[in-house]
Amino acid sequence: MSYQYLDKMLRQPIYAGLEKSTLTDGQIVTSTFAGIVPEWVYYTNQQLLDSRQVNKTEGYQNIHPDYPLRRF
Repeated sequence: MSYQYLDKMLRQPIYAGLEKSTLTDGQIVTSTFAGIVPEWVYYTNQQLLDSRQVNKTEGYQNIHPDYPLRRF
């Protein structure tokens, strides 16, 4: 199992018995069936995964003013 697949799986609310779709206007609602993980585990994972994304803006820049010819 790759890291990308694991990340995608952890972000799916359906595993916690929750649903999110266009029919619910993007809101997370309780499903009619029980999930395989408790809701608190899902929300804890979401906090951890979201805190990891803060540092993504501090990386490599394609267009940097010091190196205008980098794209060529």
